[in-house]
Amino acid sequence: MNEQALSSPLRLEARRPSRRWLLTLGRLAARKPLGTVSVLLLTALWLMAALAPAIAPFPADKVFVGPRLAKPSATHLFGTDEVGRDVFSRVVHGSRLSLSVSVGSTALGILAGTLVGIISGYFLGLFDLLWQRVLDAFQALPALVMLMVIAYVLGPQLPLVALALAILTAPVVSRVIRASTMAVRENAYIEAAQVLGAGHPRVLLRHILPNVMPTVIVLAAIGLGSNILLQSALSFLGLVSSQTPDWGGMLNLGARRYMEVQPWLALAPGIAISLTVLAYNLLGDALRDILDPRLRGT
Repeated sequence: MNEQALSSPLRLEARRPSRRWLLTLGRLAARKPLGTVSVLLLTALWLMAALAPAIAPFPADKVFVGPRLAKPSATHLFGTDEVGRDVFSRVVHGSRLSLSVSVGSTALGILAGTLVGIISGYFLGLFDLLWQRVLDAFQALPALVMLMVIAYVLGPQLPLVALALAILTAPVVSRVIRASTMAVRENAYIEAAQVLGAGHPRVLLRHILPNVMPTVIVLAAIGLGSNILLQSALSFLGLVSSQTPDWGGMLNLGARRYMEVQPWLALAPGIAISLTVLAYNLLGDALRDILDPRLRGT
């Protein structure tokens, strides 16, 4: 009896954290319904990309699985293209390339931009002065034109396209993180840590980085949506070489030619791009409101 009496409180204590998490998630969902919808939508998109072979009813590049330019039907949900390929299957398989390239490029751009931004905002001096002038020159040019030039110079292969997107992402992230670092740097606890003998690496890792992480998370969410849009633009312009279909390439190949008579060829990949970018932007807004203490009460 004593063992049971002792074990029951322990079981209750073990259950409480899970209940707290559920209550916290419920409150967040009630406060940020659009953020919740974006999470559900992105989860569905990533599951679709992961399970593409099981979800798609036909192989992505198999021709004449149906009549040419067939209208949407129960067999072909989004119709077929000019060579009889199932558009729904191509949209499902195209999610893999679009989502994976955006994640790789955003992760690389966020990492490089955060590193340079923290160093620039913390140490200031000559490096910061020179780097800010480089950013001014870089951002004075239109983003899409710069991306096209970088992608053309590097090449059309997917890893190089992801690198081009990362090069475009890093300067924006660097400037925002620099401003956040300069604000954190002025706090009294930074000076106290330095007085107590903490070196620069310890101050950067233990005090600066944790305080700018909410900004990094929000920038990552917004950058994922932006990079999907930019990657689709490059594919539409023919600057991406891949054997796998992607949403931007689908807009360029047959959709542009037959848009007036078969609009579903453009609507299917276009809606996929729009929903994904919208979901990432809504997620970024929700994360900003949750992670920024000045906005938690709103």
